[in-house]
Formats: sequence, structure tokens, C-alpha cells
Amino acid sequence: MTARYAIYFVPPEDHPVYAFGQHLLGRDAHLCGPLAQPALAGIAPVRLEEITAEPRDYGFHATLKPPFCVKDGTGGPEALHDAAAGFAARRTPFTVRHWKIRALDRFIAIMPVDAPKTLQILADDCVRDFEPFRAPATEDERAKRRAPGLTPRQEAFLDDWGYPYVFEEFRLHLTLTGRIEGETERKTVLDAIRKICPPECLTDIPVNAISIFGQPDTWMPFHQTKRFPFGG
Repeated sequence: MTARYAIYFVPPEDHPVYAFGQHLLGRDAHLCGPLAQPALAGIAPVRLEEITAEPRDYGFHATLKPPFCVKDGTGGPEALHDAAAGFAARRTPFTVRHWKIRALDRFIAIMPVDAPKTLQILADDCVRDFEPFRAPATEDERAKRRAPGLTPRQEAFLDDWGYPYVFEEFRLHLTLTGRIEGETERKTVLDAIRKICPPECLTDIPVNAISIFGQPDTWMPFHQTKRFPFGG
């Protein structure tokens, strides 16, 4: 078994976007159960299931530190969870007011309209503070993260931090689909998701906790192991 862990931001359960995102992906990553996906105009149900398959396995989230195996000698997953509790206790909650659904590269996500500096600081601190727990990425992981094509700066981040999209390359996003290669289909899906998304899902999302998600083995989906509220 090769367990992996990741540091995610997940919107609070009482915010409308939490239920919206989980139902769109078709899975509750907290209770580890399937959910009925909504109907999207112009998209067959089987196709929606296909294009959400990859993010469904990861759960509805925004990545702060991407999946990694815990390094030997660090105290293991228990120490990682203790570190996350301490990290969260030292932080102050804040709210990101305006969000939009947009295409990012070839997938669709919910993103801040104007990401506040506090969001970037949170992500940067997660990358640095949890780095001592990260075992070096395998060649397969590196190849997968290199597949879309990277800039020299992104290659350097992959070498140093195990992931190319950190620090100035980071853009927080709540993923809604996997890659949709066809531009016409991508626009159809984007328009359909926008039509069914209640406006209250895209306003005033509190950033008041981080979550650890775990994957017991590489063929299994991620699930939330624990949520750590800011301020203890």
C-alpha cells in the first residue's frame, strides 16, 4: 500500500457551494458516498460522469499542497495531522467575496475574481510548512505532473517542491471537471454549469480551515480525514 495525503481548502459545509460542488462531481468526499449528479443542458449523463471522473476521485476541493507520501522519520500521518492542527490554530479566518466559474486551461473550476493576498500567503505557507513531511516524488508522479508541458520556472518548482504550480504559479481553484479537450464541448459544459449554479454559491466563501485528505492506496479515492478550523 502507498498512502498519500494532501492539504486542501474545502468550503464550509454550510455554504451553498459545498453541496453544489460535491453533487456536480457525484461524490461526498467526507462521508465517502456517491451523490446524484445534476442534469446539464446539452451533456448526456454518461458524459458528465466521464468528464468528472478524475476530480471525483480527489473530492471537491482547492489544492494547497498536492498529494504526497509521508517521509520516513517524520512521525507519520499522526504527526502530519498534529502539524496541521498547529498550523490552523495560528491562522485567522477571512472571506473571499467574489468567485466565478471559468475555464482554466482545459478544465472548468470555480475561482476567485480577485484573489486576496491572504489567500496567496496561505497557499505559500502550506507549501513550505508541510514540506518536511513530503517524501520525494516518484518518477511516475513527476512524469504525470510534467505531461501538460512546463515552463523552466515550473520545472524548477517540480524539482524543488514536487509540484510545478506553487508560489507565483499558483492559482487557487475549486475543480469541477477534468480536462475537456474539445473547445466546443468545453464551452457547452461551462455554460451549462453556470446556468445551474445558484448565485449564492459564488459569493462570500469563508476561508476558515484547512483539511487533510488521505488516499489509502493509489487505486482508491481520496477522502477527508480531518478538518482543522483556523484559530483553534
